[in-house]
Amino acid sequence: MISYRTAAACLLAMGFFFSSNVRADDLIWLVNAGGGQQSNSDQNNRMAGADLIFYQHARSERQKIVIGVGYTDIHTNAGFNEHVRAVSIFPQLNLYGKGNDSVRPMFFVRALGPTWLSNRNLGDREQGSHFAFQAQIGAGLWFGKDKDWLVSLSYKHFSNAGLASPNEAFDVPLLLTLGYRQKQ
Repeated sequence: MISYRTAAACLLAMGFFFSSNVRADDLIWLVNAGGGQQSNSDQNNRMAGADLIFYQHARSERQKIVIGVGYTDIHTNAGFNEHVRAVSIFPQLNLYGKGNDSVRPMFFVRALGPTWLSNRNLGDREQGSHFAFQAQIGAGLWFGKDKDWLVSLSYKHFSNAGLASPNEAFDVPLLLTLGYRQKQ
């Protein structure tokens, strides 16, 4: 059985490996934290995490498909099964609005990002396996002189998409993310 640390190391190494094949200005570093009420439960979840976006494909001036890796550390106040770590690789669709010289709005959707969970239980919630998917939806603003900084709000969800039973999601309803586009 693959350990959580091995899965995390492999996914992060893959992100760094693929990042060497793209321009340095394509690397986007993200840190995030948030929390809130778990749907269909009395527990509150909170999380902190980090993501690295290492690949971007511009479909148009207003659409990009990106790929990244992420680490999420989730805690709950349930009093049992209080902690889960998640390591993911994710596709994401970014849709950009019209901006001005210093700000550009963005809406994004992550879907079906393969994820390894360190624990199948978070409080009273249970996943049927350690394998799950990450989904996230949010909106934000790129800002600064070269629009290299990002602030966004989003909703994050982990579930196994019905591939195993049970499939009780782990949710973080409100997530604040700060990001930086690395340039050389």
